[in-house]
Amino acid sequence: MKIKQIGQYCSILPPEFWHTEIRFPDGTCKKVNDTCPVRQCDQGAEYYLNAVPYGPGNSEVDKVVQNGDLLTYLGQPPASFDLNNNPASAILSLLKQRGYHSEAAYIAPSSGKAHQVALWGDSPSDRLFHAGKTGTNKINIYRLDLTSIGVTHEREARLKRELLRWKEVFNRHTFPHGASMNYDPVDFTTVGELADIARVLLRRQPGTLPPIPHVNCVQWTCQTVSLSLVFPLTRAVVKDLGVTEDFERDWLELLGGYADDSLEGIGCLPIQFYTPARLLQKAFDMYMPGVTLSAVLGKHQEGQRFAGTLNQYLRAQGISLDPAILEAYLKQVVYTGDLDVPLNVPGLKVPYQVVMPSTFILEEREYSSKPPSNHPLIRYVATVLPVGETRRI
Repeated sequence: MKIKQIGQYCSILPPEFWHTEIRFPDGTCKKVNDTCPVRQCDQGAEYYLNAVPYGPGNSEVDKVVQNGDLLTYLGQPPASFDLNNNPASAILSLLKQRGYHSEAAYIAPSSGKAHQVALWGDSPSDRLFHAGKTGTNKINIYRLDLTSIGVTHEREARLKRELLRWKEVFNRHTFPHGASMNYDPVDFTTVGELADIARVLLRRQPGTLPPIPHVNCVQWTCQTVSLSLVFPLTRAVVKDLGVTEDFERDWLELLGGYADDSLEGIGCLPIQFYTPARLLQKAFDMYMPGVTLSAVLGKHQEGQRFAGTLNQYLRAQGISLDPAILEAYLKQVVYTGDLDVPLNVPGLKVPYQVVMPSTFILEEREYSSKPPSNHPLIRYVATVLPVGETRRI
């Protein structure tokens, strides 16, 4: 698969990095581009790449990053990936490998330099994009476009600057451990549930651990960006949340005052989370186009296998789920054809949904071909690579 290089630089990585070779149960093989954005042109689907170098002494990424950008770290492709006879569970494993870490990005007002912030331990790691911790990683940059819901560019920019304040509020967390942390459930699925998290964060003193469920890297990124866009810290928003006294006592001076009173949040969640069924279908669309989840789960043995695999991940996160509930959920998905059937798990306050670093790859691809008219869009911006892995065109 040829990749069109756009911009002033091109990648000199081997073409194999951008593809995964899939071996299907019937013995056939296919190379799948599971990292680059795709757009439609006269010749059909075209994969492309906007390569941007980063590293000490290089300023190119500072010209690209904007406040509130979403980062997906790209993992190395397996030499060859065998779906065997268990495609559902195998595809989830592959999806987890290709996008393995997520962060938020912003421009530091004092220096104009690109920074990235996310979880690398008990508190977020906030650092220059060129810092050593970034190392030799390959990172896709995505950007939320709010104009699709009627937000002006000027208001969008002001809302995204709120990330600089909310990251200071959400500066402690509890991190899930283990290889299955990608399946840790999200903690909000509505604006009201996000408001509950905002209240908890603002009612505590700065620097103390908030009494909220643990979050992984992409959950922290999505929560913090969502808080910025939905709840800018204006007097009116803080009052509506019922935390004026807490905010003015503990946060007002630290954050440099209130946000401008004229700034209004977007009133909806900016990033889509997935039910297990929708996650699987998105993965099939990427790696096995034309294959439907209902067709796969219609084979009872495959449904049982996937239920067992997902339940294993859930138990690793301390979530006890009767296999019968999970199997009943999958049967309802097959019967109704509805990928958004809620999975209600005993002990969870909200229906079980997940978000992964690969979510941004999947959402951007869908939006590029079928953009929604009433929801923020996720758009691809660039792929940043170490200086030695690019050359000027």
